Amino acid sequence: MQFVKRASIGMKMMVFTGALFLFCTVLSAFIYWSVIEGASRREMERISGQTLSSINDGMNSQFEYIHRFAAALMMGNAFQAMVNRQNTEPSLEAQIGMERTLYNITEFSDQIEAVIFRDLNGKLYGVKRSGETIGNLILKEDAELFLEVADYKGRWDILPEALFSDSKSHISMVFDLQSITDFQEMGIVVIEISMDKLSSAFHDTLHRYDLDIKIQDSQGSVIKDFDKLPQKYEKGSCIARLAVENEGFTWEYTSATPMVRMDDAYLQSRKITLIVLAINSCVLFLGIYVIIRGFLLPLKRMVGVIDRTGEDVLVHVDLKSDTLELRQLEKAYNCMTDRIEKLLERIMAEQKNLRKMELSLLQAQINPHFLYNTLNDISALIVTDRKEQACYVVKAFSNFYRRTLSKGKDVISLREELMIVNDYLIVQGIRFESVFIVEREIDESLLEVSVPKLMLQPLVENAIYHGLRPLGHRGTLKITVKKEITGTIGVTVADDGVGMYESQIRDILNGNRESDGGQGFGLQKTIERICLYFGDTDCVELHSCPDRGTEITIHVTDFNG
Repeated sequence: MQFVKRASIGMKMMVFTGALFLFCTVLSAFIYWSVIEGASRREMERISGQTLSSINDGMNSQFEYIHRFAAALMMGNAFQAMVNRQNTEPSLEAQIGMERTLYNITEFSDQIEAVIFRDLNGKLYGVKRSGETIGNLILKEDAELFLEVADYKGRWDILPEALFSDSKSHISMVFDLQSITDFQEMGIVVIEISMDKLSSAFHDTLHRYDLDIKIQDSQGSVIKDFDKLPQKYEKGSCIARLAVENEGFTWEYTSATPMVRMDDAYLQSRKITLIVLAINSCVLFLGIYVIIRGFLLPLKRMVGVIDRTGEDVLVHVDLKSDTLELRQLEKAYNCMTDRIEKLLERIMAEQKNLRKMELSLLQAQINPHFLYNTLNDISALIVTDRKEQACYVVKAFSNFYRRTLSKGKDVISLREELMIVNDYLIVQGIRFESVFIVEREIDESLLEVSVPKLMLQPLVENAIYHGLRPLGHRGTLKITVKKEITGTIGVTVADDGVGMYESQIRDILNGNRESDGGQGFGLQKTIERICLYFGDTDCVELHSCPDRGTEITIHVTDFNG
């Protein structure tokens, strides 16, 4: 479950729809199977019932034929005359004649095993199919007990046992013989029928439908069990029963058809059902896949666009979908990116204006500081009665300010910046001629790069006033312009003056003017201004060591600001 919770929406949709698809498929298969099995069972019961009814009709027909034929022979004038003669004047000739008639009845059908006749005097006459007379073999007591269960009374009846033959495989048809003149009872006829031979008449029917049947009478006595109804079929079989009240007797037929046979009979239907179910399942699965894919592909496109947007790239999304909700989402997202782009443009414009204002403010802070120092220098020359040098300084100072005006530009070329520094050094060289000397190492091919105006002059001023002047003897100021390995232009102002401690360097770089007594005000503002111009706080390197001097390097990027 934790995996499903953390999974993507596509995985969740696939898992849940897959589970739903599996559940629906299993449920549909179960319903289809139950419906088909129920229909198959009902159809098998119908067929079994019809078969049992046909078997019953066939048996009744056989019994009726036997009864009619036997009744026709025994109600003939000759047989009835012999019966009457035997009742009055018994003779061997009449007995033989009666037994011949009984034998003729056995020859009517191979299903008849024996025919027995008992007259009103209780005398028994019987003939087997083989021609053997059996009347003298039957005990009168057995015959009386046998006939007690018969309920013929003018009709024919079937008893589930035989008087003379094997009672397990024979049944007995019992009916009374009436006189054709006065319709008085003349005796009782018992025809023993072989159920094995009788069942051969409908053997093909049983074989065709593969039925296992059992026949019982109304008392529950088994008339015929075809020995094909094993107990193992009771639970896995289609059981059909048919109770039939026939003329003179009542039988109950029971048939069992194993479900395996029913499955074989309906195997084709089940195959077709399974094929249809499989096709429906495939169509359903493909439909689910297409629907999910139609939703997920546009969402994946949007996620990809959002990932690119996270890389500072604003891209419009095209979901390529006709779904209303997805089109609305696409429109809303694209409108949002348009608003963000406009907002970014406005913020960038405001940042540029703010940057210009900060540069101008810093420049305005530096210029008065330089003007104050220079005027102090000129005042000192006048006080010391060096008027000619004061005039020369004033002229150089005017050239300096003429160059610094630069027609109102805040960004000039490095060449122009070096000319401003030259004018400044002229002014300072007259006043402090014994304080420093200047060395230059400049690559003339690099002087057209754009730099902020007055980038170097405050650095040179700081080197003279705070590095070389407190030294007590003449020092060296060196200006270097060269190409660096990284591709930038290195502009270095170095002196071999008194230097600074690590704490002073840290205070200047961190903007803490109070800790250095304000001496680093110009240097600090200049560094801030240079970093703001180039947009990199690492573009200025400051190295210094007490009594060994200071070196400041600006890494100039060659682009027009």
